[in-house]
Amino acid sequence: MAKIIPAILESTEENVRERVSTLNQYGLTIAHLDVMDGVAVPNICWGNLKVAGNLGIDLEVHLMVVEPLKAAEKWLELENVIRVIVRGEEIFNWQDYSALSYASGGKLGVAFDPGSIFTRNINQAMFFLAMSVPSGFSGQLFRASTIDNIVIAKSINPNILIGVDGGMNEITIPVVKRLGVDFINTSSYFWNGDMKKIIQFVEDM
Repeated sequence: MAKIIPAILESTEENVRERVSTLNQYGLTIAHLDVMDGVAVPNICWGNLKVAGNLGIDLEVHLMVVEPLKAAEKWLELENVIRVIVRGEEIFNWQDYSALSYASGGKLGVAFDPGSIFTRNINQAMFFLAMSVPSGFSGQLFRASTIDNIVIAKSINPNILIGVDGGMNEITIPVVKRLGVDFINTSSYFWNGDMKKIIQFVEDM
């Protein structure tokens, strides 16, 4: 059964804390925190390490930054970080990725945008985040090529955990769930909708 992990894309600590408070109210224990530097992707999102470690919720951290492996080492040290996801397009040394993934006990995942070529590297990851929209902004439309990416990833690495991020709604969630994904990240659909119903919708399918 796929699990919903709402995504937080905010520019200030105050807004991040408000989002976390809402998730706590709905009994959700994990948040997907998008950290962007404005260079690797055309957006900037909050990502203060010291504060993030004390937000009162477990975090799946998606680093959309340059030199993501260096940043990942620091985030992986936080006790409330269950997984760090780095942008595959920014990784230029996959031996370093494999070494850090092994050292982290498999807590280091990788994400690829739709259209990216990832077939040679996905077998080195224990977690794959299939981006169904170009990285950077919420509210974009789901790209059908994501379906192919999920199928390809599973064929290359049958034991890999898979999450989907972007373009999630009442139409696309059933599609990716039928493909056997493990986690669903949603931002605008969740935060702008009836959160209780959305949580129930994902869990009941």
